[in-house]
Amino acid sequence: MDRAKALTKRVEADFEKNTGSVDAVYRLIHGRSPSEEETRAAETFLDQSDGNQSDLSPWELYCQALLASNEFMYIR
Repeated sequence: MDRAKALTKRVEADFEKNTGSVDAVYRLIHGRSPSEEETRAAETFLDQSDGNQSDLSPWELYCQALLASNEFMYIR
């Protein structure tokens, strides 16, 4: 959770729009740009998460999911 919060701060400090931030976080975590489908999924998640019941922000939840992703956990 601490890493997700730190990553969120880093990305939010550099970008204001979701699209630029999604690209930035993918480059940091996966070393590549997101596909169009991944970008759409991220934007949908971030837009729909405004009323979440969590103590975490939508971006913190999103970064946590990316950090727990299979692609991040294992080197190809």
